[in-house]
Amino acid sequence: MNNMKITILATKGCNHRPKLEEQLQDNGLQYKLKYYEDHPELVETYQLKRSPVLLVNDEVASVGMPGQKTITELKNKNKTT
Repeated sequence: MNNMKITILATKGCNHRPKLEEQLQDNGLQYKLKYYEDHPELVETYQLKRSPVLLVNDEVASVGMPGQKTITELKNKNKTT
């Protein structure tokens, strides 16, 4: 079963967030979405300056819009966990 924890951190006005959500969904990856505005502690913890940020198991995997290679790697890791 999937042990990978994926979280999108984004501003509410982030133009890239919907596309990132679509990519994750298209690849069968479950995720949580947290907005900077609702979780200011995350801005401090991760020194957030760009949006979106992709966390995998609470570690930064991508800052800004990740490429398809990153999404494919997550999909492949998800199959093996």
